[in-house]
Amino acid sequence: MAEQVPGAGRLPGHVLAQRISGTLATYGIPATPGRQLEDGGSGTYITVTVAIDQPVQHGDTLDDESGASAVVCGLASGPSLRRLAGSSDEPDLVVAPDHPWTPPPDEASHTVRIHLAAHGLAGPDTGARSADGYTWIQQPLRSITGDGAQMIEPEEFQWLIEHGARHLAIEIYGPRGDCADWRKDLRTSLEAGGGALGPPRGRPTALHDSPTYAIRRLDLMLRAARIVPQLESDRIGLRLMTDTDVMRLSHGEVVNKIFFDRTGRPWPGGLFCQRIFGPDRENECVCGERHSFRRLGEVCGACGRTLITPHERGRRLGHIELPVPVVHSWFLSGTAGARLARSLRLTEQELQQIAYCELVLVTDPGPTALPTGQLLSVEEWEGTAGRSEATAVTGGQAVKILLRRAGDTTPAGLSPDTVTIQRLPVLPPDLRPSFRLEDGRTFQSYLNHLYSEVLSSAARVRRVDSLLPNSLMGIDGRRQLQRQVSKLLDNGHQPEPARTTTRPPGRKLMSLADSLTAHQSSTGPLRNDFLRRPVDYSARARLVIGRAPDPTEDDAVPDPDTVLLGRGLALHLVEPLLVHALTSSGTAKDPRAAQVMIRDRAEGAMQLLDAVCEQALVLVAFPHGPGRLMALRLRAAGIRALQVRPGLLDLVGWKNLGEPVRIFSILTDEAVREATDLLTVDALCRATVPRSTRPTMPNSFFDLPCGEPADGLANAALTNGSLPVSPDDGLLLCDPAWLAERTGEHRLDGPGRR
Repeated sequence: MAEQVPGAGRLPGHVLAQRISGTLATYGIPATPGRQLEDGGSGTYITVTVAIDQPVQHGDTLDDESGASAVVCGLASGPSLRRLAGSSDEPDLVVAPDHPWTPPPDEASHTVRIHLAAHGLAGPDTGARSADGYTWIQQPLRSITGDGAQMIEPEEFQWLIEHGARHLAIEIYGPRGDCADWRKDLRTSLEAGGGALGPPRGRPTALHDSPTYAIRRLDLMLRAARIVPQLESDRIGLRLMTDTDVMRLSHGEVVNKIFFDRTGRPWPGGLFCQRIFGPDRENECVCGERHSFRRLGEVCGACGRTLITPHERGRRLGHIELPVPVVHSWFLSGTAGARLARSLRLTEQELQQIAYCELVLVTDPGPTALPTGQLLSVEEWEGTAGRSEATAVTGGQAVKILLRRAGDTTPAGLSPDTVTIQRLPVLPPDLRPSFRLEDGRTFQSYLNHLYSEVLSSAARVRRVDSLLPNSLMGIDGRRQLQRQVSKLLDNGHQPEPARTTTRPPGRKLMSLADSLTAHQSSTGPLRNDFLRRPVDYSARARLVIGRAPDPTEDDAVPDPDTVLLGRGLALHLVEPLLVHALTSSGTAKDPRAAQVMIRDRAEGAMQLLDAVCEQALVLVAFPHGPGRLMALRLRAAGIRALQVRPGLLDLVGWKNLGEPVRIFSILTDEAVREATDLLTVDALCRATVPRSTRPTMPNSFFDLPCGEPADGLANAALTNGSLPVSPDDGLLLCDPAWLAERTGEHRLDGPGRR
């Protein structure tokens, strides 16, 4: 039933129950508690009042047969519904006067058949996360199943920067998004009640010194592809590595494609070797000798090696010695390939045919009539008379000779030792993991398979060269080695890319070029890929509206700039502040005891939650409308949705009603001051002048497309040797100088209890 609400206003339905009818047999309905059967009069047609397994809650969407819908914005008792409807009868549902379910003017009520579909449930759109234990190591790249962590979109970061909220932007991106050590310091400081907490003291001098995991990962991926990134004042330098550079960075040669032995320990000399990459267990040397963590940095008495932690397995590079040089595949196609081919006075097709051993280069014609430098197909060379006394090379050896002959006509960053590869870097094991699942299956990175194929091809070339030197079989082995190295460097652009054979079959294996981005399906510039990270202390809930303040009811929104949020969700947003409140009040003796109280939903913790929330400020991201982000005051309530006053939807748009919104707590003092001055309802209403945006640098490093980053990097390495960095990319680098441009400071203010 629906009763018309007198007066104007947008007050969608308050649902108590649902009534359905149908041609049902009484004996076919199971007898379950809460289900009441009423005789419909005919014996066959009955009316059933259903008590659904998941009760109707705030944010659920109800639909009728015509397609009209309503969002559940409140649950009320009978007297409250009668008061809202202005009637002595008790309705099941109250809607706004202009809603399609409103009865005609000459009727007091009428019946509407409605249903609650699976897509209308608010439960799947509700979740939150504070900071789990695994986030001390690294932040997951995406929210896993059951994880309520939310993301700030790249355009929303830009919106914060344009509005002057730099501290808030770097707080969300850094300690709450992608900086493991900083994240731990943030939580520890908040639980202690505040204290100085700043970003790295100085600007990182190299990408591998960055506090963010994504930037350090990018640095290692580029080094594995034989490119050294160097952080300069306003540019990122890209220097091609030589075999000598690889040897300097490597901690050992990988000679075996076996991963583990029967006991599950890394195989010596394999892709997970402890002697190369470091120990795989805490407090243990690579030789197996146990030691205390206090001895880290000292020399092991058993083997003489320096004692290190397993964290080194995420930093140490190894290398593979190739029997013959191969050509870096990033310089065989695209813009870089065309530039290299022009330098060698070849077509791009001829360059590829030489690299893949389809053409040979005559270096010493001997008694033949061939000129030096002649290019022949393999078949033509095999049919040349007197070739046993002549010399011809192919593959990387031929490209290296052509580069030496080209001399000064080649680009500045190009040399025979950079374009050709004989020492191939091997990525640290933690960036290409392999582990056994509980059900016995093995999960491993696709890169491990590609490295294994390179090792197999290299062993095959050595074996053939020792038995049949200068044979067709040797040329075939070199061709196969070039293909395997090319697949490792950029599998997606190969004519016959390597694919999976198990579930899901036929999928392309991710190569180093594909791994430059965190998500394989990323689109747009690299900047977007780096900014998309789950954020700690965030939540998600559907947006509903509340009625005017009523001291007798819990779900009445008290103030236009205050929102109501369920206690279970609010608990995750303010958890470190609540830990401090519990310890400072004496309710808990230490932070660990306070965390146990919060986990168990102890009465003392829930009593303090309301007081902590009243002092908290949250950032709400709306899915629609001009005002995408807004700072609002928080109040805990007994609902599982975000409830606001109708006046707020007049500002952000009524299209947001019933939609899931993302909620982020604001923790550091300076971020709170920025949000209060710049992002509250009053501040945004006063900001009538559009914010000025700083121009981005054309063709900057982080503007490289996610789909083709390798081509842009290779071309830049050949030409300028660097790419510019846009001014606001200081956020990605967590650069204190970028933060100081506006505030005059080189540190973040310490987070504290407000």
